[in-house]
Amino acid sequence: MSKQSKKLLTFLAVILGIGLVIGLLFWVPLQKIPELEKGTEDATFLPKTLKEKDINKELFPQKLGALKLVQLLEGEEAKQNVYKLHGTTMELAGAFVANYASDFEQVTIWASVAPNKKEAKEQVNAMHIKMEISEVFTDHQHAPVGNTLYHSVLGMGQSHLFYQRGDDVIWISVQAKPGNVREFISQTVEFL
Repeated sequence: MSKQSKKLLTFLAVILGIGLVIGLLFWVPLQKIPELEKGTEDATFLPKTLKEKDINKELFPQKLGALKLVQLLEGEEAKQNVYKLHGTTMELAGAFVANYASDFEQVTIWASVAPNKKEAKEQVNAMHIKMEISEVFTDHQHAPVGNTLYHSVLGMGQSHLFYQRGDDVIWISVQAKPGNVREFISQTVEFL
């Protein structure tokens, strides 16, 4: 083997090694929310009763655990994000999209206000049906906890939870280190 071939192989080995190290540092495994898989008796981190609150920007704290609020959309801009999430338009009385992030973790919350509870329930049901046939989202689980039906799915490198609270429809996406998904979801459901 020539010197040039050895140098090329050494160079490729170094690049491959660096790529593996970077991949391992930034790899975040998808995490199911196992408590929903097992049923309501294990989903103690989710509240059994959700208080109906008017969603407004004061509800979104500046920090969510170690994550900082990096963006908060409201009004028409937030509605456009919700339409994009649903892949269609629907009647909304209001909407907020909050993004929390740190160097390696992220939580995004889409909170929309339907004109009434019936419409909110229909929106969540439509999402439920889409998740059942989706090729992007997998492992759809759902379980009633108290008076709320929570849904969880995996997809796009994140764990997701969605549910209805009164006339509100809430979708939470979490990309986090192992063990932090449940914590971030619990904190989010608590303040909303």
